[in-house]
Amino acid sequence: MGVPVCENGYNFIQVIPGIPIYTVLTPLHKQYTVDLEAKTCTCPRFQFLADGECKHIDYIRRETAPKPETLVRQPMRTSGRAVEEYEAQMRANIASDFA
Repeated sequence: MGVPVCENGYNFIQVIPGIPIYTVLTPLHKQYTVDLEAKTCTCPRFQFLADGECKHIDYIRRETAPKPETLVRQPMRTSGRAVEEYEAQMRANIASDFA
Protein backbone atom coordinates (compact mmCIF):
# COMPACT_ATOMS: atom_id res chain seq x y z
CA MET A 1 0.00 0.00 0.00
CA GLY A 2 1.39 3.40 -0.98
CA VAL A 3 1.44 6.52 1.12
CA PRO A 4 -1.20 9.06 0.02
CA VAL A 5 0.39 12.29 -1.18
CA CYS A 6 -1.69 15.43 -1.03
CA GLU A 7 -1.30 18.66 -2.95
CA ASN A 8 -0.02 20.52 0.14
CA GLY A 9 2.99 18.20 0.40
CA TYR A 10 1.79 16.33 3.48
CA ASN A 11 1.58 12.56 3.47
CA PHE A 12 -0.11 10.23 5.91
CA ILE A 13 -0.55 6.56 6.58
CA GLN A 14 -2.87 4.74 8.96
CA VAL A 15 -0.77 2.93 11.55
CA ILE A 16 -3.17 0.00 12.09
CA PRO A 17 -6.11 -0.51 9.71
CA GLY A 18 -9.42 0.17 11.44
CA ILE A 19 -7.89 2.26 14.24
CA PRO A 20 -7.95 6.07 13.77
CA ILE A 21 -4.22 6.60 14.46
CA TYR A 22 -2.13 8.05 11.65
CA THR A 23 1.47 8.98 11.01
CA VAL A 24 1.75 12.36 9.28
CA LEU A 25 4.83 13.17 7.23
CA THR A 26 5.34 16.89 6.64
CA PRO A 27 6.99 18.58 3.65
CA LEU A 28 9.94 19.33 5.99
CA HIS A 29 10.35 15.57 6.64
CA LYS A 30 9.02 15.76 10.19
CA GLN A 31 6.82 12.95 11.47
CA TYR A 32 3.93 13.23 13.91
CA THR A 33 1.35 10.78 15.22
CA VAL A 34 -2.30 11.84 15.16
CA ASP A 35 -5.01 10.03 17.11
CA LEU A 36 -8.35 11.19 15.72
CA GLU A 37 -10.40 9.50 18.41
CA ALA A 38 -8.46 11.11 21.27
CA LYS A 39 -7.90 14.31 19.20
CA THR A 40 -4.18 14.35 20.00
CA CYS A 41 -1.02 14.99 18.02
CA THR A 42 2.66 14.64 18.91
CA CYS A 43 3.63 17.96 17.28
CA PRO A 44 5.08 20.62 19.62
CA ARG A 45 2.41 23.19 18.73
CA PHE A 46 -0.43 20.89 19.84
CA GLN A 47 0.50 21.43 23.52
CA PHE A 48 0.10 25.20 23.25
CA LEU A 49 -3.19 25.48 21.40
CA ALA A 50 -6.19 26.71 23.39
CA ASP A 51 -8.72 24.67 21.43
CA GLY A 52 -6.59 21.51 21.55
CA GLU A 53 -6.49 20.97 17.82
CA CYS A 54 -3.58 21.44 15.44
CA LYS A 55 -3.31 21.57 11.66
CA HIS A 56 -2.26 17.90 11.54
CA ILE A 57 -5.49 16.76 13.22
CA ASP A 58 -7.49 19.00 10.90
CA TYR A 59 -5.59 17.67 7.88
CA ILE A 60 -6.18 14.01 8.76
CA ARG A 61 -9.85 14.65 9.52
CA ARG A 62 -10.36 16.30 6.12
CA GLU A 63 -8.41 13.68 4.19
CA THR A 64 -10.10 10.69 5.80
CA ALA A 65 -13.66 12.06 5.83
CA PRO A 66 -16.08 10.13 3.66
CA LYS A 67 -16.42 11.74 0.26
CA PRO A 68 -19.96 12.47 -0.92
CA GLU A 69 -21.04 10.26 -3.74
CA THR A 70 -21.49 11.84 -7.12
CA LEU A 71 -25.07 12.84 -7.58
CA VAL A 72 -26.75 11.47 -10.67
CA ARG A 73 -29.83 13.24 -11.92
CA GLN A 74 -32.66 10.79 -12.36
CA PRO A 75 -35.55 11.46 -14.70
CA MET A 76 -38.70 12.52 -12.87
CA ARG A 77 -41.31 9.83 -12.89
CA THR A 78 -44.92 10.81 -12.54
CA SER A 79 -48.14 8.99 -13.11
CA GLY A 80 -50.53 10.09 -15.82
CA ARG A 81 -52.99 11.19 -13.15
CA ALA A 82 -50.43 13.45 -11.44
CA VAL A 83 -49.66 15.14 -14.76
CA GLU A 84 -53.35 15.61 -15.50
CA GLU A 85 -53.95 17.14 -12.05
CA TYR A 86 -50.98 19.48 -12.46
CA GLU A 87 -52.13 20.60 -15.91
CA ALA A 88 -55.69 21.16 -14.63
CA GLN A 89 -54.34 23.28 -11.75
CA MET A 90 -52.17 25.30 -14.15
CA ARG A 91 -55.17 25.90 -16.47
CA ALA A 92 -57.24 27.02 -13.48
CA ASN A 93 -54.49 29.41 -12.36
CA ILE A 94 -54.17 30.89 -15.85
CA ALA A 95 -57.93 31.25 -16.17
CA SER A 96 -58.17 33.05 -12.83
CA ASP A 97 -55.40 35.45 -13.93
CA PHE A 98 -57.52 36.57 -16.89
CA ALA A 99 -60.90 36.57 -15.14
